[in-house]
Amino acid sequence: MKLTLSALLVGLCLAAVAQAGTILGPEPFEYVGEDFASGIVDPETEGLFYGMYWILKGSLKTVLGMRCTVKEVGNVVNASNTFLTKTETCGGDVSAQVKALIGTVNKIVSTSKGFSTINTTYCLKESDNHSGWKCFWKMLASSITLTNELKNAVSQIVKLPTTGAGTSTCLNSAVFELSFYYTQFPAQVKACKSIKS
Repeated sequence: MKLTLSALLVGLCLAAVAQAGTILGPEPFEYVGEDFASGIVDPETEGLFYGMYWILKGSLKTVLGMRCTVKEVGNVVNASNTFLTKTETCGGDVSAQVKALIGTVNKIVSTSKGFSTINTTYCLKESDNHSGWKCFWKMLASSITLTNELKNAVSQIVKLPTTGAGTSTCLNSAVFELSFYYTQFPAQVKACKSIKS
């Protein structure tokens, strides 16, 4: 019996050694098509806005945290309006990518105005016992929408060319300033989360 098991083990080892000579090389790498890759978000952008649901949820639970978040949304609106004004004053032809960014910035301004309406309609009213919960959930939903739009805008900014046709120093400056405020939003809201009332 021992001899049979030993012979079987030796046979398996010899078969494995013979098979090792025929191991195939690594599979050839296939690049992702350009049409598919255009929908993929930049990893740095994705990491910047990672966990925003929990951060927003924490910052909107306290009165001071909510005030701080509303203030940060106001900073985003001011940066957006400044960008839109600067792009008009820069003049000249703009690329299709810049036009898409301008459309996204207009959406952000619209969402932020809705944020302000929710604040005045639900959050500053004290007559209804349920207005606090309505305020919280509507603010949270609006904040998540705004965060997704900001993530989309930052992704568009990363893809913008800084040189070539359709770019200028004036436009690059406006885009840089907008990018600064949009990328600072998550960190500022996170700081709002730590404010206790």
